[in-house]
Amino acid sequence: MKAGHAAYVTTIEFSPHAQSLQRRFAAFARYLQNLTRKDYGSQNALKAMPNLVRLLFGLREDIRRFGLPVYSFDLEIQTINRSIIAGLDARLARQYAGFGAPRGTISWGEALLNCYLDLFVTFTVLKTPKEIGAKPAYLINPRTGKPRELEIDVVFEGFHLAFEFQGHPSHYSDPRTQATDAFKLASLPVLSRILIPVNVCQLQSTALQTLIANSMKDHVGLHDVLATGDPSRFKHGAASRQQLLRFSKAVQRLYLAQSIFRLALDWVDTKANAYLMKPMHAGTISATIPAPRHGTTNLDLDLPRIYANLRHVSKIRKT
Repeated sequence: MKAGHAAYVTTIEFSPHAQSLQRRFAAFARYLQNLTRKDYGSQNALKAMPNLVRLLFGLREDIRRFGLPVYSFDLEIQTINRSIIAGLDARLARQYAGFGAPRGTISWGEALLNCYLDLFVTFTVLKTPKEIGAKPAYLINPRTGKPRELEIDVVFEGFHLAFEFQGHPSHYSDPRTQATDAFKLASLPVLSRILIPVNVCQLQSTALQTLIANSMKDHVGLHDVLATGDPSRFKHGAASRQQLLRFSKAVQRLYLAQSIFRLALDWVDTKANAYLMKPMHAGTISATIPAPRHGTTNLDLDLPRIYANLRHVSKIRKT
């Protein structure tokens, strides 16, 4: 791989970007060599992922942006994905017991959701805590008036993002569970947070990436901007600069995962397809209909289109 990097830099030696790219290739090679010295799938290997993939993604994007010859990074991407799949396999086999689940194992569907979220966020953002089975103080139980009684399946507080897996039949059959679900879905946006419920039929990488990106864009009022490419369509006061920044960072990570973790995402997709086909899901609401979203939703935009139009969000933040 290092020989391939050196040969590529030679082909672009007359580019004004050659020296900068050579230094970045060297830094990337050091991180990659460090990864290959660790056991595949180990905690230390997975902790190294955010820095490694950030360098890789930046190199690919800048080579494209500078109009330079394409470098595939195929071997590097295969090496990274093999380690990630080994790590996810261990987490899934134990249903996240010992990997963040607070009280032993979580359900198989929740474990699959956590695999996807690790690929989207944990392995792409350095030191971004993920809390499984969170009972946040800001969520007050309406029946008792007490905090830390209502549970949310997964919370990324750094992104103000929360997820609920709604695969159990009680989510759509028990009135008390339905009332609690509706309360949480309505309450979090008031607290400047986004709750994204996920049904069994949405446990697919592309569906989840689209769901997350569009739930966030609607929450911060960016649909018209991203659909038209016109920053003037943003309504003043719809979101703070910090909210817009969190949105941009989340979309960048989703796109990075789609670009670099395709092999690992396909691996989880295969597991999720097998889970969806289990007889217990036949004809259920969760297996056939997407989960509800908060508020009025606009037409979904695909992730590449949202990512390509992030430059307009940057203009809004700077004005």
